[in-house]
Amino acid sequence: MSVLRALFLSLSITWRYVLVLPVVVIGLGIFGLLAIFVGIGLSFLSPLLAVMVLTAFVLAASVMPVMIGARLGLLTEGVKPRNGYAGLMMISVAYGIFEGLCVWVMLAFSIAAFLFLTPMTVDGLIGLWDLGTEVAIRALFLVDELITSAVLTGAAVMV
Repeated sequence: MSVLRALFLSLSITWRYVLVLPVVVIGLGIFGLLAIFVGIGLSFLSPLLAVMVLTAFVLAASVMPVMIGARLGLLTEGVKPRNGYAGLMMISVAYGIFEGLCVWVMLAFSIAAFLFLTPMTVDGLIGLWDLGTEVAIRALFLVDELITSAVLTGAAVMV
């Protein structure tokens, strides 16, 4: 019985989401253009800050459809959410900023762990900068395969 009820609830949410979908796509397009202009503006001040803000924009854009779907699900069940769509957008932007900050902190910790655990000297690590990306990764695997694979895997999973 619960499977049948869940199916009807899912269909009830889906047709409402299909009606809202064009507005969501247009809104995300405008949000993307805003992200591009903010990223270009911040890249003149600090490229690292621009990358961090663009990470937050991307993560916020990925959360927005989920938030809208959750609101539609609540409406289907007869629960009237306190926040409108603009409030949900602000919540998803705040969540994107928080998630982006967490990703950058974990990435910084993994890089710091690599620098702390690797047997290479600082001059050797700086010398890898002059090599191409593929050659530098191969050289890091030659130094210590376990540490390099753990840090690269952790960084890839976090990002």
